[in-house]
Amino acid sequence: MQKKTGMPLTFDSELNSESATEISNYEVKNWDLIRSRKYGSERYNIETLDISDIKISAYGKTVKLILEDIATVDVMTIKYNVLDKKGVSLHLTVQNTIHALGNDEDDFITSIK
Repeated sequence: MQKKTGMPLTFDSELNSESATEISNYEVKNWDLIRSRKYGSERYNIETLDISDIKISAYGKTVKLILEDIATVDVMTIKYNVLDKKGVSLHLTVQNTIHALGNDEDDFITSIK
């Protein structure tokens, strides 16, 4: 679930905290689509969001990308390339839609920066 100031990502394995909190290991982009009867749409209002901070959970499997400009959007992509605790490279692109933003709930997140 997306939060008001950021987007959490949860992984299956414990992350290398240095790699997981390095902002340059992530890229977040948004864009809009024009809905129509035809399949597909050009991308409109493409924007790269600035990540101001990254927090990691105490158990090391969830990071929260702090995105001050997060808002509802048709399409968001998050690319990441991080290491887990064993040094295995984890790289993927996550794609999602944000219909509504929730409230910040940082009880399980602790910043290590």
